[in-house]
Amino acid sequence: MADRKVLDASYRRSLICGVCVAIFTFLLAGLVADTGTSVTVVTYTTIIYLISMCFIGFRRTNKLTKADHYFVRWGFILIYLLGMLFFPFVWHIRGVD
Repeated sequence: MADRKVLDASYRRSLICGVCVAIFTFLLAGLVADTGTSVTVVTYTTIIYLISMCFIGFRRTNKLTKADHYFVRWGFILIYLLGMLFFPFVWHIRGVD
């Protein structure tokens, strides 16, 4: 029971900030009238973001670098912008339009 890993307080603050950014982006994407493309991209982006946060959280529970903190806080926006560029292109190639 003493071997339990506890998240660092700074990581927890960064993660809360990142989740708030993700929720805010999801709400804004819901307002866009583009037949659901933005909401779909935000959904996929959220899954990718949560998986990457699990990797960062499990690999570096003791000490996070400044780059880790920056990615945890603002990585969702980066992933979302890349997703908005690439997801529709990939859907078009696959014929999902």
